[in-house]
Amino acid sequence: MIARNELLRVYRDRTALFFILVLPVVIMVIIGSTFFGEAGDLPIGVIDRDQSELSARIERLVDDSPALATRRYTDLDALELDVRTGRVDAGLVIAPGAERVELITDPIRRSTGTVRTVVRGVLAGEGARLGAARLASDLTGTDLDANLLTADALGAEQTTIDVPVMATGTPAEDDVNQFSYTAPANLVLFVFVNSLAIAASIVQARQLGVLNRIRAGPLRTSTILVGFGLSRVLFSIVQSLLLLSVGALVFGVDFGDPVGVALLVLAFSLLCAGAGLLVGSVARNGDQAQAIGIPVAIALGMLGGAMWPLEIVGPTMRGIGHAVPHAWAMDAWVELVFEGGSARTVLGEVGILLAFAAVLLLIGSRLLHRRLSAI
Repeated sequence: MIARNELLRVYRDRTALFFILVLPVVIMVIIGSTFFGEAGDLPIGVIDRDQSELSARIERLVDDSPALATRRYTDLDALELDVRTGRVDAGLVIAPGAERVELITDPIRRSTGTVRTVVRGVLAGEGARLGAARLASDLTGTDLDANLLTADALGAEQTTIDVPVMATGTPAEDDVNQFSYTAPANLVLFVFVNSLAIAASIVQARQLGVLNRIRAGPLRTSTILVGFGLSRVLFSIVQSLLLLSVGALVFGVDFGDPVGVALLVLAFSLLCAGAGLLVGSVARNGDQAQAIGIPVAIALGMLGGAMWPLEIVGPTMRGIGHAVPHAWAMDAWVELVFEGGSARTVLGEVGILLAFAAVLLLIGSRLLHRRLSAI
């Protein structure tokens, strides 16, 4: 009864419905279209620290490819920032002497595979050309530049050979679209945010005397706690199902193994319920519950990769991010959506989420029990 009444009260609130369904979908569309879409030539930033004929040739060949368009950079930090923010799809840094070429990419972006293929092809071709010319110069003592011209002429006449390639591991599916990351990321972010936001209803129930009237009846305190906790779990599950449905039906996202998805949604819903009970038990009034809960939820989402992939940050921030449950949830979603994972492959992440949930549920229920006992 308590769980049903709590759910009905939330879903009758039009403002709550906006934040539960409309806002996540709008954010999903904006982020997915802005940062993960592709059209035309893919921009790639180039830093040439060699300034030689060879480095200029590498840059020219990359730019001449039908898929890429080069942009000149001089500052590495600026290039890395533009790769992270999506202004360019990748960065190419040619070291002095052209002894090393570094490719900076975002592993989540769909264009990464295309960029790597083109750049590797250019470097392989130039490596073969230069190697053949140097070998001829070493053996015959002839001029390297002349042998480079000879290599170019012979290369133009040489027929290509098809080499069979066997891939190991599980590659990303070809039909993964630009919403495949933003859809689960928005689920993780907004289900947690809204779970903490509706914690204000627990505080309001205390202030308005609703809990007094409930406790005056035959229900025990433990039953009341179960009712409030169950309502939060069901709320998170319902919102997750709504966002999964929108992602699959409207944006064509394949979330992967249904059993793995179900386990992940259930574990994260238990986690959100525990966090909601905790905030609802410590806040003094409804405004304070939302003032605390929403900023904390957004901050945890930022740390945990629900706003951007943790692959684009350094190892230190990635480690800090995994101190919060959102990072483990996103790891599991990436495993299911991008790597073809199953329920078995995400059991580790699900177990960690359940551990977080157990701690939060224990602390939240004990604090709320004290509040109820003091009434």
